[in-house]
Amino acid sequence: MKTILPLAITATWLAGQKGRAIAGLSLFLIFSAYSLTSALGLYSLSRANSVGTANAGKATYAIAKEEGDRIKSRLDKLGQTRTVGEVEGDIAAGKANKRYATTKGCSPREITATKSRAFCDQYARLNGELATAREAQDLRKRLLAVSAKIGGMDLSKVLRSADPQSEALAKLTGYSPEAVRTALAALVAVLIEFGSGLGLWVVTGGASRRERSGIPKKPIDKHLTQARPETCISPLPAYSAPRLGKDLLPSPDGLPVCPIERFTVTHIQTKKRAEVTAKNLYEAFRNWAKEADIHPVNQTKFGRAMVDLGYRKERRGGTVRYLGVELSSAPDRVTLQ
Repeated sequence: MKTILPLAITATWLAGQKGRAIAGLSLFLIFSAYSLTSALGLYSLSRANSVGTANAGKATYAIAKEEGDRIKSRLDKLGQTRTVGEVEGDIAAGKANKRYATTKGCSPREITATKSRAFCDQYARLNGELATAREAQDLRKRLLAVSAKIGGMDLSKVLRSADPQSEALAKLTGYSPEAVRTALAALVAVLIEFGSGLGLWVVTGGASRRERSGIPKKPIDKHLTQARPETCISPLPAYSAPRLGKDLLPSPDGLPVCPIERFTVTHIQTKKRAEVTAKNLYEAFRNWAKEADIHPVNQTKFGRAMVDLGYRKERRGGTVRYLGVELSSAPDRVTLQ
């Protein structure tokens, strides 16, 4: 319905039914406002989903990479370590030493001899090395898991921009990407509404113009003595009628009753290679209308009527000219009375 409303509004306005035209315009604005908000919400939701998915992938990659870097940093601090098995073997060998038994597992109260103290110090270092080896072993396992996680990601998708259009426009305009995305959503919604609401109206207007411009040009016989309703289009009597209603009745002298057509019969003659400017022709029509007590139409409507009557015109050197015609040197001074 919204697509047809502009056509109906235009038709009712031209028909003089302004109340219906205003009512139709109100409906069109209400429909457009509702559709605009719907289109804006739908586009924003779609863009937010795509941006959110891309940002989630980038966040996952960033977290995994940060964890991997942290593990590598900790391993660098631990330095080169032996395996847990090697350290545990040395500890087991120390437990088998007789000094381990005499000191009751390196109890501080039982360490009296110098050799026993040296043995227990070595045993304590082995326990510390074992803790370091176990930590390093756990870190290596975690690093392998993180590396496998990163390796399973498609970095070409993860590292690309989440919304390159908005980010590029944000750099050019100085606004934030979020503000640019909002503006783009509003622009797209407006374009959709203009296209859906006014597209048919624009297309049909162009078609009617092309159809009118395609009317074959027929030469005008200056000796025409009969009114031709098909060339005196219906709006002309309304906007170029004489002030007296009787003047619209058939003319007693046999000339056309359409004022513009009558002017062409009495004041214009055909001649090869002749031409007259649109300004001069319209001035002549205004002077004739004044003498005939007719309210003249404006120049735009006069030009349209001349084209409908079959006269050819073209723009050359910034001036519109009618071709193949010239003003009569001594036109008959006739009125519509």
